Amino acid sequence: MKFTPNRDFEDVNTDAQGILLDVPLPFPGYYGTSACPFIYDAEGENKVGCPLKAGETYVYKNSFKILPVYPTVSLTVHWGLNDKNGDAACFEIPVKIRA
Repeated sequence: MKFTPNRDFEDVNTDAQGILLDVPLPFPGYYGTSACPFIYDAEGENKVGCPLKAGETYVYKNSFKILPVYPTVSLTVHWGLNDKNGDAACFEIPVKIRA
């Protein structure tokens, strides 16, 4: 995900949730963890981590495994980068989890 924060961020955390029947369910092992190790320069080639500067473009790259405990279901995934004061970037995408 390419993004440009509108303010400086000293640190950002991952907000990864599955939204099922309008109920947000955090993805264990990802929700609330540091996003800094997954932040690259605008070309997506060099890791730059945190802090983030307002107006600079970054690329966030991450993935996660579908664990056997996840049910077979269609849902929306909300994936965001934030701190206690708000979002640096986020997106939502419809997904289908299959066994």
